[in-house]
Amino acid sequence: MNGEQDGTMTLGDPPSAASFAAARIRNRVGGGVAITPLRRDRIAAMLALLEGPTQPDADRRARLLHELEAIYCDHPWSDPRVSSLLAENDSGAVVACLGAIPRPMQLGGRTIRAVVSGNLRVRPDGEGRRPAGIAVRLLREVFAGSQDLTLADTSNARSMRLWEACGGKAAPLYSLDWFLPLRPSGLLRAFAMMGRGGAFGPVQELVSRVADYAGTRLMRRVLGLGTQPLATAPFDAALALDLLDRDGGSALRSAYDVGTLEWVAARAECKALPGTFRSRIVLGADGRPVGWFAYLQQRAAVADMLQLVTVERDLGPVMVSALSDAMAQGVALVRGAVDPRHLQTYRDLKCILSSGRWTLVHARDPSLVDPFLRGEARLQGFDGERWIVEFPDSI
Repeated sequence: MNGEQDGTMTLGDPPSAASFAAARIRNRVGGGVAITPLRRDRIAAMLALLEGPTQPDADRRARLLHELEAIYCDHPWSDPRVSSLLAENDSGAVVACLGAIPRPMQLGGRTIRAVVSGNLRVRPDGEGRRPAGIAVRLLREVFAGSQDLTLADTSNARSMRLWEACGGKAAPLYSLDWFLPLRPSGLLRAFAMMGRGGAFGPVQELVSRVADYAGTRLMRRVLGLGTQPLATAPFDAALALDLLDRDGGSALRSAYDVGTLEWVAARAECKALPGTFRSRIVLGADGRPVGWFAYLQQRAAVADMLQLVTVERDLGPVMVSALSDAMAQGVALVRGAVDPRHLQTYRDLKCILSSGRWTLVHARDPSLVDPFLRGEARLQGFDGERWIVEFPDSI
């Protein structure tokens, strides 16, 4: 990030102990709190803040530490001018954090520098309130960076208000999700297992499985799946990248190479644990690749669709193939982010549309915000935050 005359520090390579201490003194935000760049040896403190009072068991903690380090310290788009941020009090305790990952994007033939922000968290005070001033300062530090565009795509209403207070904008067209139940009784069974009632009894289980069988056959007819799923092949990153490049119709899109595409897929697979991650190439009637999909299943019977890529104008065949694959894996409910280009497909497949999150953007150049307001950006799960390990109650 660029330095400013108000004492904002310049973010670059991990600072020495002396420069780190000096940065803390210069970057006061009031109340003895200082903004500092995230260092590798402070990942554990960041995790403790993100997890809150419910700390993970030893195995989960080790996995989360590894993932946070991979995401914020070892990502393949390293840029010394961009860093995630911590807010520390005088005793050195972390009281707030904001993750920031640089990502290259393309606007026409122009390459732009973007930053995906996430995991914004402020520790509640003694009365259970989260002081907004610290969160605002963290956002302003990130926005003041040298990148062209900053975005977040899993924000809540509180974060939206903070972004707007700092000059950001909400992108309503990219703040919608689609939902499609595949096994209605299976979904009820999953809810029962998560609730106080526990698992179904023997009679309830039998009735639900019979209903599931009938419901699955009905869903296959509704989706036009017939008796066999559509043809797919194992995921191949080079082929997936070619298909992604041929998925036209977007003025603004993330830029990948084979290595970065494989890296994000690997992170999504780690996020799915102890669930499953599925990615497949979709083959047309003549056997040629026409698209690909990727989804993860963390919770019982619920899958999050991260990628739906097609080289055809109609997303339907690829989406039907993905739904068929999820159904074969026992998924009861699939959900994914709405792509404004394919609203007719969601309507044809009887999807339920809902808004439970906000996509937020900030740029000094309005031409970089406009594609998000007009539905001309390609923003899927791999491009934003939805592949990143998540924590409850983010601010």
